[in-house]
Order: sequence, then structure tokens, then C-alpha cells
Amino acid sequence: MNNTYLFGAGASCAAGIPATNGMVKEIYQKLKEAHFVWPQIGEAIDLVIAGIKFNKTIADSNPFVEIDIEEIYATLLELSERNSNRLSPFIGSWSEKVNAVDQLGLKNRANHVVAQLEHDMQEISRNVSMANGRSTNIYLGGFRKALDDVFRIIDNEADYSNFDQAASYMLAILIQIVWIEKAESISYLKKFIESSKVNPLWIASLNYDNTIELTAQECGISFDVGLDKQAIGVKFDSEAPIKLAKLHGSVNWLLNENLTIDVQSKPVSNPALIFGLSNKLRVEGPYLDLLLSFRDRLSNTKILNIYGYSFRDPHINYLILSWLSRSQDVKICVVDLALSVEEILERLESSLGKGRSLFRAPVLDRIEVNNVPIESWLNPS
Repeated sequence: MNNTYLFGAGASCAAGIPATNGMVKEIYQKLKEAHFVWPQIGEAIDLVIAGIKFNKTIADSNPFVEIDIEEIYATLLELSERNSNRLSPFIGSWSEKVNAVDQLGLKNRANHVVAQLEHDMQEISRNVSMANGRSTNIYLGGFRKALDDVFRIIDNEADYSNFDQAASYMLAILIQIVWIEKAESISYLKKFIESSKVNPLWIASLNYDNTIELTAQECGISFDVGLDKQAIGVKFDSEAPIKLAKLHGSVNWLLNENLTIDVQSKPVSNPALIFGLSNKLRVEGPYLDLLLSFRDRLSNTKILNIYGYSFRDPHINYLILSWLSRSQDVKICVVDLALSVEEILERLESSLGKGRSLFRAPVLDRIEVNNVPIESWLNPS
């Protein structure tokens, strides 16, 4: 066991899946084009993006700082649950803008009721004219349904939040974006995946997409994600050419009532994901076992090949640092267009917590960075 591979979001960019700021822009644009939903959630998303950018600009003194989709999602959820937050009793009042966003929900639906009534009445008028004055039945079905929706929302108002709705719609769009259907978009992975016929691959992925699975299927190579829907826990088939540990879940994973995972052939509406800034070490589901499998694999690894990972997950960074500290004979090989050794060291150090510093000398010589496109590295001409 000499080589292990860690894939981050940057490893899927060549498949057409945007990373970081690009993902934010694409999801934002798709939601804005969805005219039926944007009036309801647009102000919530705009408010959160503006707030995160302001906070980051002040903290980093950088007006062009990028924001992550997980930051937006997590902030939307926190605002939707603001009144049950344990700090809520100590907050004099929430921003008037925050409270105003949630009040839009009922107002927009009331407007929808009026618009639906007008539509129904216009249809009735046209039907009467076409019937040349003959009597016609009047059925306000659309109006009745819209009115029922309003009263149902009023009944559930305590559980309703535009911030929560915005988070749900963002996740739904994310699922659409990261699921790959066309095999040609992942052709750059073929040589890498086909190499498993000679040397089996052990891959840890932080991505929710299906790029590796689809490539393996196209190459006719079996892979194992370590999950058994009959049993809780993680166990990889020792004979599998590709062992794939999806540390943060997948858009086609469904968490059952017995806390096992059902792997579907298509994305599911409520996938088993670790998405957001917190709970990266969730106990329910396979995530902790997958993380421990990655840790155990590292103990028998000489070279950790890292593709497209930005070193922003403290729990992953801690495992890497722990592995590096145990032996002078191991190293990491990073492929990323933009990262430098200094940036990697800074992000690894930040994972140690405030007031703690990284003794860099022993680590520095064991970090190799290749600033080349990942697709050219994996699929050399």
C-alpha cells in the first residue's frame, strides 16, 4: 500500500462541475431564472451573500474574497432557526431585514391567490363568449387550491421560514449540477481509472458527484464504496479494483431508517450528505466510519496524492498532519493550479486551533506541489 488518493472539488472541474465561487454563481443564476420561486427566496439569499461578503471583507481586508456555497447554505439554516438558537435569549433583536424576509412568504402567497382568481375569472369569461351566451359551469379550482395553500401555511407558520426554503432550493440545484450524465465529460479520468487493472486504487473523495463511479462504469471496472444496506458500518471488498470512500456522502445515497445507506442509480431528493460548515463529524450514517477507514489507510500509505483539495476541512487536515508526523518516509503530492506550499502550510496550521502553531521544517520537505491542470496530470498526452 504505497499510494492513496484524495479528491476535492477541484478534481471535478474538468467535468463541468464548478468549484467555490463558480458554484455560487451558477446556483444563484439558476434560482433567479426560476421565476416561480425567486420572489419568495431571493431576498433571503441576497441578504446572506451580502452579510458573508461584508464579514469576510472586514476580516481578510480583501473585497474580492470568494465565498463557498456551504457557507451560504449553513447561514441560511442558522437564520431559519434563529429563534431556537441557544444564543437567542442574549440577542436584543434580530436585524429588521432578517425578520422582513420571512414576512414575505405569506404576502407573496396572498398575491398568488389574487392572481389565480383573476386568471380563473378570465378563463370563465372566455368560455362564456365561446359558448355564445350559453350557460357554463363556474369552477374556481385554481383559486380554491391557492386559498387552501395559504391556510395550510398559516397553520404551519411556526415552522415556516424563507431562509429554510432558500436552503432547500439551493441544495436541490446543487444536486442537479453535480450529477454527470454524459460520459465524454469525464474522459480525462479514464487512464487513471483504467490503471486500477494493474494497481488497485484507494480513493477518498470529498465530492458529492458521480465522476469516479461513472468513469469506472464506462471502463467496465468494478468499484466498492464500502457500504452494505443490510448493516451499519463500512467494510471494503479487498478484491475490488477501486475502493472509493466518499467521506461527505453522495447525491445518490439515501439514508434509511435503520441508519444504513441505499445507493441509488440516480440522485435522490433528500440525499445523505454532510453539507454545510458544521457537523462534519456526524455520528449517524457511515461518515465517521468512512473517515476512520481513510485514517487507517493512511497508516499504510507512503504517498498521498491530493487532487483539487483546498485544505479547508479541519478534520481532513488533522488526519493528514497526524499521518505526516508519524513518519519521515511519507509525503503528499498536490496537484492544483493555484495552491502554493506556503498556503498549504497556513491552512494546515489553521486546523490546529487558535494559539497553536505548526512546526514547519519537518513537513515542508514532504510537500510537493504541481501547479498544472488536474486533467493533464491524470491524462498526459
